[in-house]
Amino acid sequence: MNAGFVAIWLITIVIILLVTGWRELVADQVKPSSMTLLIVGCVLLWPFYVTLHREWLPPAGGTVSLSACWLTVWAIAAVLFNRPKGSLQRFYMIVAALLSSLMGGWLRLLYMNDPVLIIGHSSLDAAILTGAAAALSAPIQSQSLFAVVTIASVLQPLVMGWFAPAVAWRPVEIGSLAWWDGYMAALLSSRLMGLCIRVIKSAASKWFYPPEGEQEGGV
Repeated sequence: MNAGFVAIWLITIVIILLVTGWRELVADQVKPSSMTLLIVGCVLLWPFYVTLHREWLPPAGGTVSLSACWLTVWAIAAVLFNRPKGSLQRFYMIVAALLSSLMGGWLRLLYMNDPVLIIGHSSLDAAILTGAAAALSAPIQSQSLFAVVTIASVLQPLVMGWFAPAVAWRPVEIGSLAWWDGYMAALLSSRLMGLCIRVIKSAASKWFYPPEGEQEGGV
């Protein structure tokens, strides 16, 4: 499978859902203007890269796409200005991003050490685990999940290089087509897990705290 195929496929599905009236399912109350600005910025900056030296990106230097930098800036802005409930929630989201990046990086390193354990695809499996961990450890609102998944996807290659430089010997590439595949898979995984959590919470609340009419009828 060619790099970038998964990202293009998922982005196409998201655009179709947004156009056909499923915006709240995809992105809750995020404004269409904000999503449009983000997409346009990523498309315009995608061809441009910044090369970083070894001391900045272990283990052997690397490149960072400006589109990934654009995403990171928006993610940090979502953490800082998304009407958080105090500074504790900001700290909570940063911890969730670190935890998610560690989970995905751990699975990548596990696959590198023992390819027999690979379930589907080494990169996509790690991305799906990253998104699921983000939904389980962070607020399930779409803006919060976007911020956590974006920061975790940027940190994950760095975490692999820092903790296992002998294994993760390849140069770091943040913003490549393969990176976008993993990022979109992580974003989709986090959104689906968040929706599942929301449905489970709603069903549990109705089960344990039924409406007053149902309580009277049951009595």
